[in-house]
Amino acid sequence: ARDADPTLPLPVFVQGRTLHEDGRYAEALPLFEQTLAEVSSRTVMLQGVHFYLGDTLARLGRPGEAEVHFREELRLTPQDTRSRSSLAMLYQSEGASDVAARTIDELLEAVPTPAGYETAAELWDMFGARRRAAAVRAEAARRFGAPAR
Repeated sequence: ARDADPTLPLPVFVQGRTLHEDGRYAEALPLFEQTLAEVSSRTVMLQGVHFYLGDTLARLGRPGEAEVHFREELRLTPQDTRSRSSLAMLYQSEGASDVAARTIDELLEAVPTPAGYETAAELWDMFGARRRAAAVRAEAARRFGAPAR
């Protein structure tokens, strides 16, 4: 990647992702911030930069900043179920259940696929709303002819 485009900070991003996957969020944060700073002037964004930055900030207890990055990832990639799920979980953890519910509804609008429906159902299960999860799965079965995975 460096040979193809030396201006693309892919090595820094990959290093940040490795630290993130190891649960070393405080160490990953500056690498994601550096990646974002280096790609922000480019016309092409590395997919996932805002997601990983948002997820890292959320895990470090900085929900307001995390929300900004999840929303930016969704602006760039509207069908990103990871960012939509993370945003819903962030709202739920902050006690904003109504906003979390709207975020799940937005997920179904943006990603009206079996995978989108299953993600929504999993979120409802996680939030303890078994009936809503079952309703989403039933709607998926009606729309797609088979139960969502």
